[in-house]
Amino acid sequence: MGLGVRCRCGFTNGPLADLCLKCLGDLALPSDCRRGRNGGPFAWETVDLSQVYPTAPFEETVERVSVDLHALLRYRLLLAGLLRWLERLDTASSGPIDEIVSFLRGGWPFAEHVNLNYVARRRMRIFGGLNHARRPSRVFQDWFGVLVKRARDVGLERLDIALIDEAYSGSGLGRIWKLLTEAAARQPNMGRVEVRLHFAAVIPEDAANRPQVLKKTQRPPMTAKGISLIPEFTLLYGPVLFYDDPKFLGLDRVSGGDFEQEDYRIVKWRASLFSMTCPVTRQAIWNGGTIGEGDAPSFISSFVSLGLSHDRPEIDQLARGLVSEGCPDCRRLLALVNEEGQP
Repeated sequence: MGLGVRCRCGFTNGPLADLCLKCLGDLALPSDCRRGRNGGPFAWETVDLSQVYPTAPFEETVERVSVDLHALLRYRLLLAGLLRWLERLDTASSGPIDEIVSFLRGGWPFAEHVNLNYVARRRMRIFGGLNHARRPSRVFQDWFGVLVKRARDVGLERLDIALIDEAYSGSGLGRIWKLLTEAAARQPNMGRVEVRLHFAAVIPEDAANRPQVLKKTQRPPMTAKGISLIPEFTLLYGPVLFYDDPKFLGLDRVSGGDFEQEDYRIVKWRASLFSMTCPVTRQAIWNGGTIGEGDAPSFISSFVSLGLSHDRPEIDQLARGLVSEGCPDCRRLLALVNEEGQP
């Protein structure tokens, strides 16, 4: 964990790190291990959204958009819990986490939030959805093989991988586990490596199959070709806002499971007014200006990351509105967000 590449500053980083976590200096990483970074904050193992977003056209302009304030604040608390989970992993006695992984589409807001708000900048690795085409599964297994080989080459006996995924039914968690066990069995037996898989299973409040999801998290360790896979699941509950809404997610899926290559469509739009409305009083508590501008593919995650931080003026405006227009739950949730602060 964090012992793969030693920087000139003396800090040791994960085996596939190309940038020192401490001093941000470049690291001497073999060319066959430099996967998908392209100078940006994310390692793209799929379509690089940062390359296609700027040239994508705006599809529509709407006058007003309103969202449920309670759900938005609970979502902010969910994201804060995600950052606390990563912080616990990073500050464990064995050192920083080696790899942090998420998947399109649902994992994109999580990846963006982590990159904007945590020291994990430039450490997120993003894969295509594993049921969006055949290619993402192969790429995922190939990455795992490269990671294990690199760990063995530098003499590591342990790897720690954080995997973030939403879990409506648990099928995605099962697919990830199956692909990793298959990939481990295909590796040459050239020395023992313990791979600790730290799953953050984000379970939506409206998930209908919670018992099925919980069953998917009950996985015993397995060993193949000297590689021990040890799963650990952390369950995070909350509203996964606009999970299947391309407009607010900023991304739509074009391909399907029977496609060879995953394909996505950027969804860009403008709104003259954005408001957050209390579902109890039905009053608009906060009104903002134009949204849909800039370079952030996901509006909702960017707003929650930047606009609802404790040191931002939007929080003060929101607090003033709650005095006259909000309900007790509004004030309670905002107080919790302020307690979390900027993780």
